Amino acid sequence: MNIRYVGIAALALSSSWTACGKKDNKNDYKNNLGLNGQAAATVTADFSGAIGVLVIDSSAVSGLRLQGASNLSLADSTGGSSASGNASGDGSLVKVGSDGEVKPALSSGTAKANNNMQMALPKVQTIAVSPSKEIYLHFERAFVYKNPENTADWSKVNDMANGYQCQIFKVTGGNIDELRVGTPPADVSNLECLDNQHFVDSWLAQRNSVFQFDSASNVYYPGSLPNGGGKMVVYKYDVLTKKTTEVINSNICVQDFLVTKAGGVFYTGTSSCQGSGSDAGGFFRYVSPTSEVREIARDWWNFVFEPVQGDTTDQAVFFGPDPRSATTASWNSACLFNFNPVAGTTAALSISEKITCGADIQSWINMTRTADVTAFGNYNTNSNNLPAGWVAEYKNRCTSSGQVFAGGGSQISSIKQDSAGEVYVIGRVRKKKAGELSCSLSVKGPHCVVNGAPYLPGQATYGSAALCQAAGGAWTVDEGFCNSPLTTRDACLVAAGTHTWNYREVQYHNVVSVYCGETAATNTNFVAPASLWNTVVSETESGAGTATAYGTTKFSRGWMNCQIKGATSSMGGEWTDEYKGLGKVKSATKTLELLSGTDEQAIRLWLVGDVPYYSTFNTTQGKYYLKRWDTTNSTSTPVAENFEAYNLTASGDDARLFYDGLDFSTNAYSFGTMAVAAPYARTIKTGLTGTVKTIVILPK
Repeated sequence: MNIRYVGIAALALSSSWTACGKKDNKNDYKNNLGLNGQAAATVTADFSGAIGVLVIDSSAVSGLRLQGASNLSLADSTGGSSASGNASGDGSLVKVGSDGEVKPALSSGTAKANNNMQMALPKVQTIAVSPSKEIYLHFERAFVYKNPENTADWSKVNDMANGYQCQIFKVTGGNIDELRVGTPPADVSNLECLDNQHFVDSWLAQRNSVFQFDSASNVYYPGSLPNGGGKMVVYKYDVLTKKTTEVINSNICVQDFLVTKAGGVFYTGTSSCQGSGSDAGGFFRYVSPTSEVREIARDWWNFVFEPVQGDTTDQAVFFGPDPRSATTASWNSACLFNFNPVAGTTAALSISEKITCGADIQSWINMTRTADVTAFGNYNTNSNNLPAGWVAEYKNRCTSSGQVFAGGGSQISSIKQDSAGEVYVIGRVRKKKAGELSCSLSVKGPHCVVNGAPYLPGQATYGSAALCQAAGGAWTVDEGFCNSPLTTRDACLVAAGTHTWNYREVQYHNVVSVYCGETAATNTNFVAPASLWNTVVSETESGAGTATAYGTTKFSRGWMNCQIKGATSSMGGEWTDEYKGLGKVKSATKTLELLSGTDEQAIRLWLVGDVPYYSTFNTTQGKYYLKRWDTTNSTSTPVAENFEAYNLTASGDDARLFYDGLDFSTNAYSFGTMAVAAPYARTIKTGLTGTVKTIVILPK
């Protein structure tokens, strides 16, 4: 997906909009610019010398966050003139030059009403840049952008269906490269109306952008008819044919949609506007570039998804309940999945787990997943003659700790993917506790028993009768039979003549022992369970008490079990501790790696040049941090301390980033640049009053 605006890549569901509204959108435009005026507005966008553009809401200067947006207040730290002081859209669009200077980017010769009062141009809500570097603007509401053919008949402009009003525009005069070096025309509008028949209702404009693009720069946007009762439709504007077509129609209440490079569309919504989520049949669907519709998953209210970057088959990573299950969607089955439409037409073929789900940790430990069977073979803990490699892996998975799982009641809130296909997530994840192996053991030969568990001869602490008894154990030698009527080992071996004491198997059940994870490859005393019964372990002595042969103690293992260390049961949610963290998908093992610390709660995630940055709150120190994950040495580095970041993006300079956020040390909101190398110096840009809604870096 080639979307070149900040804060909208992946269109996070945390700020999603819905078309299920009852509001009559006609009132949104009742007092639009020019309705009672004498001429259409002339609007000029000026991007000369710009390296970046900001969309500003100058009506919010108190520092309060705006609903559904990652915004912050920006004070004019110099006390000088503000970018919102111009008469062009209330300062809602400003440009940043290479020297960091902030200037207005919009000017207008506005229409005058009958009372000769100049009417204000609506604020800019969205700026977006297509892959072909063309700029698109979306205003807070529509305004009259062209005059009626009969200039005396201004009554026609009151009906929005007549096409004299427009809300979404393309900037003419060339692409970014040309606009950056050119001079916009004087007193002539350089905005071209994209669609004068459909309009974006105010409750659909809470996102950072309403525009999306495919690789051919076709434009996708939500819109509704003036008299359509508030029903929203997703449209596609073909830049070659100049035609607009429906992609998602008004019978569907769309919650969120994402466009792929190939022109496919992933979207979530319901078929009924009377509710949402599982009670109303919420679904996650895919529309192919050839307009075939596929239902990926349903009966859920909070799907989070991200198309696979750079993939021409329109694969997607998504979080939700398991679509392959016929049971009712539930938190227990929610997990991170991959959807590949070319893999097959059924859910079983097209959908696979991206990670091992939190509700299915036992299948990971027991190595019954498809990937494990492929790698280690189809075995279970009751199998005889288990391969050494299988046993070693099972033991490691049981006794180790720190592996991270998601799903099964843990919500993933953000999914990002870099150009190499590495997937990062933020959400509630589960970190595995250490386990311990228990098993059934059969032992032939002398050995020590301590707290019900056997220890073989030669073991450092319990390996002889004296050591065993000194440690409070019981040295076991009498489980066997003599080749004479004598019933005890001592009597057998000291009797006149030559006698042999043959050891029987001694059974131990549900014991925690180091021998549970042993094989013939790791312990020469190990014998396969099927062979132990005919393996002779004996001691032979003459009647004088002189040994002629001592048998080596042998053991075999029966079933195995893994349980939480120190616990009496391996059931329930005790296997993991839950954290709100930053995780990375480890594709080879289908697990997550927890990148953030266990003492912090990750909040937001950005990928800037494939480098992960995240905002987090450290619960031990009680501070916000902005951190970066160093993919080279796998470390998390603080970039800003006691600072809550809201927007972060490339600046056009590889050494710096644009940021905005709240500094808790001074209770000051700021916007500026931040160095990408230590000491991560920040430069505050001045001249702004309002809240930053979107930061757009104009590509070179």
